Amino acid sequence: MSLIFNAGLDEPMPTDFLPWFEWQVPRTRKILFGHWAALQGEIDLPHARALDGGCVWGNCLLAYRLSDGKVIASSAQCPSS
Repeated sequence: MSLIFNAGLDEPMPTDFLPWFEWQVPRTRKILFGHWAALQGEIDLPHARALDGGCVWGNCLLAYRLSDGKVIASSAQCPSS
């Protein structure tokens, strides 16, 4: 685990590291996660879905509808700090 890497996936990862959701381990449920704003909610895999849209940076707040798996973005952007 790297506690200092916080960039997006287009940035070089530290040597011998992968994002946790790319590790090949058996999963029976989809994991919904946030707190990685640099991803801007763009990770949608069969086993994981990013929900941090980067609202803290002025991007949209995201919500996930459990009934059908639809991701809904807020119509108004969050104010940037």
